[in-house]
Amino acid sequence: MDVKMFGHVKVEVCPKCRDKVLSVAQYQPPAPFWNRLPEIFQYPFQDDGWMRIMVIGFVAVVLLGLAQIGMMMGGIIGLMGAMGLRIIYSGLVISYFYLVISKSEAGNLKPPEWASISGINDLTWPTIQFMLTTLVVFMPVVVFLFILLGVSGFDLETFAAMLKSPAVLAVLGLLGLVGLAILPMGLLLLGVFRSVMNAWNPVIIFGQIMKIPKEYLAALGFMIILETASVIVWIALRFMDLALGGGFFAGVIKYFINSTVDFYFLIVAGHVLGYLAYQCRFQLGWWHDTREPRPAAPAPVAPEPQVHPDLFEGFRSLKGRAFERAEMSFQSVLKDEPDNPEAARGLFDLARERGDESGAAFWGNKFLNLSLRRGDVAGAHTTFQEIRNAFPALALDPRIMIALAKGLREKENYYEAATVLRQFAVSYPDDSRAPKALYQCGEILLKQANQPENARKILEYLLQRYPSTELVPHVQNLLKQIPAP
Repeated sequence: MDVKMFGHVKVEVCPKCRDKVLSVAQYQPPAPFWNRLPEIFQYPFQDDGWMRIMVIGFVAVVLLGLAQIGMMMGGIIGLMGAMGLRIIYSGLVISYFYLVISKSEAGNLKPPEWASISGINDLTWPTIQFMLTTLVVFMPVVVFLFILLGVSGFDLETFAAMLKSPAVLAVLGLLGLVGLAILPMGLLLLGVFRSVMNAWNPVIIFGQIMKIPKEYLAALGFMIILETASVIVWIALRFMDLALGGGFFAGVIKYFINSTVDFYFLIVAGHVLGYLAYQCRFQLGWWHDTREPRPAAPAPVAPEPQVHPDLFEGFRSLKGRAFERAEMSFQSVLKDEPDNPEAARGLFDLARERGDESGAAFWGNKFLNLSLRRGDVAGAHTTFQEIRNAFPALALDPRIMIALAKGLREKENYYEAATVLRQFAVSYPDDSRAPKALYQCGEILLKQANQPENARKILEYLLQRYPSTELVPHVQNLLKQIPAP
């Protein structure tokens, strides 16, 4: 247990996540994935998971069988058709792989339903993302081979001879091992954030790995075991195919068994990767409502805008209750400077004085957004409170409320962050993020704001309001940590 100063208060903090805790027992992160190994291997079969695996087997027999026929036909049409069918099949499998990662990273311990597919892009784009991410990860190998080809004068015989050199083979092997080592993190970033820019950035990939080196190495070893098992199954199927003498029947059995086993291993791998991120969410800093990785360095604060001459006139007119003149002045400022937060604040004050709820909502949201963009979390929270006091029933932009809660938490204003999260859940009870907002509210009140009774009320309301949410086991775990009244 370490000690850290929060203002003038000395508190104990968890040595890993630096969150305030009262005792080691109170801070109970999720069990490491290696402690869940029996459950992890059963994960793909939970609920109706076994049916999904069987469906993939039948789909593989049809699509890959047709693709094989297309390859046998030859010609441009046959080859293009075979490639298209394989991409569609891969897209179906990989899109579900991404979904497993995303749901597991959110703490869901049950396999999700099928990924929603609204068009051909939902089948082709996941495959393209997967292939490009793999290519980027192994780009050092490609670059090294291209350099060798250039050194050989683009002579294939010389190039082939150079590839037999022990030194060249050692470099290729090392680069290949590095690529294999970082590929799971690239796929994890892709599955969680659905952004190729994160998965294609070696700095981000290595940065995330270095935050959790031991846990990642354990997951990497588990991935190697899964891949080895998959290769063993593939070799066994090859021998079975030879024993049956090939033919249609042997091909159907081979495609069915191979696809179901591969799909099973892929689901297990996706769950391990996603759960790894959930297990290490405090170290990684990923579990935030904006769903973006925390930057390595704070973003530069935008410079204060120059004072517009009409801004003084606007506030002077507002103070004198010359509302029309004040509105004209503030609008004049925004015409020249669309992102001027003070003008937006003036128009919010004007709408509040007029009792204009819709105007207060519009300009209040704009001012909050501009304040958060320039890093003025305190100013944004003050305005948020004023809006709530003036218009209690007013529902602000949910994205802004989530961003405000995130900013307050990063500024260590934990109670204020919990209040905003609770208000978000109350204002938008049907939003898919409402259960998670209540969970984070209870977690903050318990572990950081030292208000166990308020945390209990929030978490009990969460279970009552959303009894079927995927966060139920985690809510129950938090409730167990709250001492009896």
